[in-house]
Amino acid sequence: MKILITGATRAGKSTLIRTLTNGKSISVDKHGTTVALDHGVITVKGIKLYLFGTPGLEHFSVLRKILSEGADGIIFVVDSEDRSKDSLARLVWREISTLAPSIPCIVAANKQDKPNARKPSDLRRELRFLSGVPIIPTSAKDNFNLNVLMNSMLNILIGELSPLLKKIEKYSGVKEGIKKIMDDMKLDFAKIKSYLNWLEYRELVEVNWDNGTYTMKRELRELLNSANQPIF
Repeated sequence: MKILITGATRAGKSTLIRTLTNGKSISVDKHGTTVALDHGVITVKGIKLYLFGTPGLEHFSVLRKILSEGADGIIFVVDSEDRSKDSLARLVWREISTLAPSIPCIVAANKQDKPNARKPSDLRRELRFLSGVPIIPTSAKDNFNLNVLMNSMLNILIGELSPLLKKIEKYSGVKEGIKKIMDDMKLDFAKIKSYLNWLEYRELVEVNWDNGTYTMKRELRELLNSANQPIF
Protein backbone atom coordinates (compact mmCIF):
# COMPACT_ATOMS: atom_id res chain seq x y z
CA MET A 1 0.00 0.00 0.00
CA LYS A 2 1.26 3.47 -0.83
CA ILE A 3 1.77 5.89 2.05
CA LEU A 4 2.52 9.54 1.32
CA ILE A 5 4.78 11.23 3.88
CA THR A 6 4.33 14.98 3.54
CA GLY A 7 4.50 18.27 5.42
CA ALA A 8 6.56 21.46 5.57
CA THR A 9 10.29 21.47 4.91
CA ARG A 10 12.60 20.15 7.64
CA ALA A 11 9.73 18.73 9.67
CA GLY A 12 11.54 15.38 9.76
CA LYS A 13 10.00 13.51 6.82
CA SER A 14 13.28 12.13 5.48
CA THR A 15 14.46 11.15 8.96
CA LEU A 16 11.17 9.38 9.62
CA ILE A 17 11.48 7.27 6.46
CA ARG A 18 15.16 6.62 7.08
CA THR A 19 14.49 5.45 10.65
CA LEU A 20 11.54 3.27 9.66
CA THR A 21 13.61 1.54 6.96
CA ASN A 22 16.72 1.18 9.14
CA GLY A 23 18.66 3.45 6.82
CA LYS A 24 17.64 1.60 3.65
CA SER A 25 15.63 4.43 2.13
CA ILE A 26 16.45 6.34 -1.04
CA SER A 27 16.64 10.11 -0.83
CA VAL A 28 17.10 12.70 -3.55
CA ASP A 29 18.26 15.79 -1.69
CA LYS A 30 20.49 18.84 -1.90
CA HIS A 31 22.36 20.04 1.16
CA GLY A 32 20.11 17.89 3.34
CA THR A 33 16.82 19.18 1.90
CA THR A 34 14.67 16.83 -0.19
CA VAL A 35 14.34 18.15 -3.75
CA ALA A 36 12.58 15.20 -5.38
CA LEU A 37 11.48 12.40 -3.07
CA ASP A 38 12.34 9.96 -0.32
CA HIS A 39 11.37 6.33 -0.79
CA GLY A 40 11.43 3.23 1.34
CA VAL A 41 9.57 -0.03 1.89
CA ILE A 42 8.59 -1.47 5.26
CA THR A 43 6.45 -4.37 6.45
CA VAL A 44 3.87 -3.79 9.17
CA LYS A 45 1.97 -6.81 10.50
CA GLY A 46 2.87 -8.70 7.33
CA ILE A 47 1.61 -5.96 5.00
CA LYS A 48 4.03 -4.09 2.74
CA LEU A 49 3.86 -0.31 2.94
CA TYR A 50 5.61 1.75 0.26
CA LEU A 51 6.64 5.11 1.70
CA PHE A 52 6.96 8.17 -0.55
CA GLY A 53 8.26 11.35 1.06
CA THR A 54 7.56 14.66 -0.64
CA PRO A 55 9.73 17.78 -0.68
CA GLY A 56 8.35 20.38 1.72
CA LEU A 57 9.36 23.66 0.12
CA GLU A 58 6.49 25.68 -1.34
CA HIS A 59 7.74 25.66 -4.95
CA PHE A 60 7.74 21.83 -5.14
CA SER A 61 3.93 21.65 -5.43
CA VAL A 62 4.13 19.85 -8.79
CA LEU A 63 6.19 17.04 -7.28
CA ARG A 64 3.76 16.75 -4.36
CA LYS A 65 0.93 16.44 -6.86
CA ILE A 66 2.71 13.67 -8.77
CA LEU A 67 3.68 11.74 -5.63
CA SER A 68 0.19 11.98 -4.15
CA GLU A 69 -1.38 10.10 -7.06
CA GLY A 70 -2.49 6.62 -6.03
CA ALA A 71 -1.78 7.17 -2.33
CA ASP A 72 -3.74 4.94 0.03
CA GLY A 73 -2.85 6.85 3.19
CA ILE A 74 -1.15 10.09 4.24
CA ILE A 75 1.16 10.83 7.15
CA PHE A 76 1.40 14.58 7.63
CA VAL A 77 4.56 15.46 9.56
CA VAL A 78 4.50 18.60 11.70
CA ASP A 79 7.49 20.25 13.38
CA SER A 80 6.26 20.39 16.97
CA GLU A 81 9.00 22.77 18.04
CA ASP A 82 9.35 25.41 15.32
CA ARG A 83 6.30 27.66 15.05
CA SER A 84 7.86 29.54 12.12
CA LYS A 85 6.99 26.54 9.92
CA ASP A 86 3.29 26.58 10.81
CA SER A 87 2.26 28.80 7.90
CA LEU A 88 4.03 26.55 5.38
CA ALA A 89 2.52 23.48 7.06
CA ARG A 90 -0.91 25.06 6.61
CA LEU A 91 -0.20 25.72 2.91
CA VAL A 92 0.98 22.14 2.26
CA TRP A 93 -2.00 20.78 4.19
CA ARG A 94 -4.46 22.72 2.03
CA GLU A 95 -2.65 21.59 -1.09
CA ILE A 96 -2.66 17.90 -0.14
CA SER A 97 -6.26 18.09 1.06
CA THR A 98 -7.21 19.32 -2.42
CA LEU A 99 -5.10 16.73 -4.25
CA ALA A 100 -6.23 13.77 -2.11
CA PRO A 101 -9.43 14.86 -0.34
CA SER A 102 -10.71 11.44 0.72
CA ILE A 103 -7.44 9.71 1.66
CA PRO A 104 -7.11 8.62 5.34
CA CYS A 105 -4.59 10.75 7.20
CA ILE A 106 -2.62 10.75 10.46
CA VAL A 107 -0.52 13.62 11.80
CA ALA A 108 2.93 12.90 13.21
CA ALA A 109 3.67 15.58 15.82
CA ASN A 110 7.38 15.22 15.28
CA LYS A 111 10.50 16.31 17.19
CA GLN A 112 9.07 15.41 20.59
CA ASP A 113 12.68 14.92 21.70
CA LYS A 114 13.09 18.73 21.67
CA PRO A 115 12.62 20.60 24.97
CA ASN A 116 10.12 23.08 23.50
CA ALA A 117 8.09 20.56 21.50
CA ARG A 118 4.36 21.22 21.53
CA LYS A 119 2.03 18.47 22.68
CA PRO A 120 -0.75 17.23 20.39
CA SER A 121 -3.26 19.27 22.43
CA ASP A 122 -1.19 22.41 21.78
CA LEU A 123 -1.03 21.67 18.06
CA ARG A 124 -4.80 21.20 17.90
CA ARG A 125 -5.27 24.59 19.48
CA GLU A 126 -2.67 26.41 17.37
CA LEU A 127 -3.14 24.56 14.07
CA ARG A 128 -6.90 24.38 13.79
CA PHE A 129 -6.73 22.94 10.29
CA LEU A 130 -5.74 19.63 11.93
CA SER A 131 -9.15 19.36 13.58
CA GLY A 132 -10.58 15.86 13.46
CA VAL A 133 -7.33 14.19 12.37
CA PRO A 134 -5.52 11.73 14.70
CA ILE A 135 -2.28 13.25 16.05
CA ILE A 136 0.48 11.00 17.36
CA PRO A 137 3.54 12.46 19.13
CA THR A 138 6.73 11.17 17.52
CA SER A 139 10.47 11.62 17.33
CA ALA A 140 11.80 10.33 14.03
CA LYS A 141 15.33 10.87 15.32
CA ASP A 142 14.83 8.66 18.39
CA ASN A 143 12.32 6.22 16.84
CA PHE A 144 9.78 7.30 19.44
CA ASN A 145 6.22 6.11 18.67
CA LEU A 146 6.99 5.32 15.02
CA ASN A 147 5.63 1.79 15.44
CA VAL A 148 2.46 3.25 16.95
CA LEU A 149 2.23 5.66 14.02
CA MET A 150 2.53 2.99 11.34
CA ASN A 151 0.32 0.45 13.09
CA SER A 152 -2.34 3.13 13.48
CA MET A 153 -2.06 4.09 9.82
CA LEU A 154 -2.48 0.47 8.76
CA ASN A 155 -5.44 -0.09 11.09
CA ILE A 156 -7.19 2.99 9.74
CA LEU A 157 -6.64 1.83 6.15
CA ILE A 158 -8.02 -1.63 6.91
CA GLY A 159 -10.96 -0.07 8.71
CA GLU A 160 -11.75 2.11 5.70
CA LEU A 161 -11.64 -0.89 3.38
CA SER A 162 -13.35 -3.37 5.70
CA PRO A 163 -16.80 -3.38 4.00
CA LEU A 164 -15.21 -4.42 0.70
CA LEU A 165 -12.60 -6.68 2.28
CA LYS A 166 -15.17 -8.64 4.28
CA LYS A 167 -16.98 -9.45 1.05
CA ILE A 168 -13.69 -10.41 -0.60
CA GLU A 169 -12.73 -12.58 2.37
CA LYS A 170 -16.00 -14.53 2.18
CA TYR A 171 -15.00 -16.22 -1.07
CA SER A 172 -11.24 -16.35 -0.59
CA GLY A 173 -9.99 -19.79 -1.66
CA VAL A 174 -13.49 -20.86 -2.71
CA LYS A 175 -14.01 -22.68 -6.01
CA GLU A 176 -15.34 -20.20 -8.60
CA GLY A 177 -14.93 -17.52 -5.96
CA ILE A 178 -14.79 -14.71 -8.53
CA LYS A 179 -18.18 -15.67 -9.98
CA LYS A 180 -19.67 -16.05 -6.52
CA ILE A 181 -18.55 -12.64 -5.33
CA MET A 182 -19.90 -11.12 -8.56
CA ASP A 183 -23.30 -12.64 -7.80
CA ASP A 184 -23.15 -11.68 -4.13
CA MET A 185 -22.22 -8.03 -4.78
CA LYS A 186 -24.38 -7.84 -7.94
CA LEU A 187 -21.49 -6.39 -9.93
CA ASP A 188 -20.27 -7.19 -13.41
CA PHE A 189 -16.94 -8.85 -14.20
CA ALA A 190 -15.19 -5.59 -15.12
CA LYS A 191 -15.92 -4.04 -11.72
CA ILE A 192 -14.89 -7.12 -9.73
CA LYS A 193 -11.74 -7.39 -11.83
CA SER A 194 -10.85 -3.78 -11.02
CA TYR A 195 -11.27 -4.45 -7.29
CA LEU A 196 -9.17 -7.63 -7.38
CA ASN A 197 -6.49 -6.03 -9.56
CA TRP A 198 -6.30 -3.12 -7.10
CA LEU A 199 -5.84 -5.53 -4.19
CA GLU A 200 -3.41 -7.76 -6.06
CA TYR A 201 -1.25 -4.78 -7.04
CA ARG A 202 -0.96 -3.98 -3.34
CA GLU A 203 -0.03 -7.61 -2.61
CA LEU A 204 -3.15 -8.18 -0.53
CA VAL A 205 -4.63 -10.98 -2.64
CA GLU A 206 -3.42 -13.49 -5.20
CA VAL A 207 -5.71 -14.04 -8.18
CA ASN A 208 -5.87 -17.02 -10.55
CA TRP A 209 -7.93 -15.80 -13.47
CA ASP A 210 -7.61 -19.16 -15.23
CA ASN A 211 -9.64 -21.07 -12.65
CA GLY A 212 -11.65 -18.13 -11.31
CA THR A 213 -10.30 -18.13 -7.76
CA TYR A 214 -8.41 -15.77 -5.49
CA THR A 215 -6.76 -16.00 -2.09
CA MET A 216 -6.61 -13.23 0.47
CA LYS A 217 -3.28 -12.74 2.23
CA ARG A 218 -3.34 -14.46 5.62
CA GLU A 219 -2.02 -11.42 7.47
CA LEU A 220 -4.76 -9.29 5.93
CA ARG A 221 -7.42 -11.71 7.12
CA GLU A 222 -6.03 -11.50 10.64
CA LEU A 223 -6.03 -7.70 10.51
CA LEU A 224 -9.53 -7.61 9.12
CA ASN A 225 -10.86 -9.81 11.91
CA SER A 226 -9.34 -7.49 14.51
CA ALA A 227 -10.30 -4.25 12.73
CA ASN A 228 -12.95 -3.38 15.32
CA GLN A 229 -10.42 -3.29 18.14
CA PRO A 230 -9.31 0.17 19.39
CA ILE A 231 -6.58 1.76 17.27
CA PHE A 232 -4.88 3.78 19.99
